[in-house]
Amino acid sequence: MTDLLLDRPFINRLGIAPGIVSIRAIQREICELRFVTLEQMKGRSQEFRIARPRQEAMHEAYLRTNKSLAEIGRAFGGRHKQVVYDSINAHRRRLGKTALGAPMGVKTRVAHA
Repeated sequence: MTDLLLDRPFINRLGIAPGIVSIRAIQREICELRFVTLEQMKGRSQEFRIARPRQEAMHEAYLRTNKSLAEIGRAFGGRHKQVVYDSINAHRRRLGKTALGAPMGVKTRVAHA
């Protein structure tokens, strides 16, 4: 899986500057890239082919938006903020990065003015 944070074509396909991306735009892009529907992404399924893109989209939403974990969870079918946190960390582990809140893990999150 690619790290979309560094993927310039991802940003260009959204047609907007980094840091000004909506959760909905991220969801749509991940759905298109991973061949799942928005309803599946927001749904309750824990099936591998649906859960992985959902975790990837939550991770990107966390990095690219100024939304809280609770707000991200609401955008993904009303999930609890702890589920969002765990999903972000699961995706970070797959990318070989440290977990959020780890001593050496410095998160790079877009700061909005």
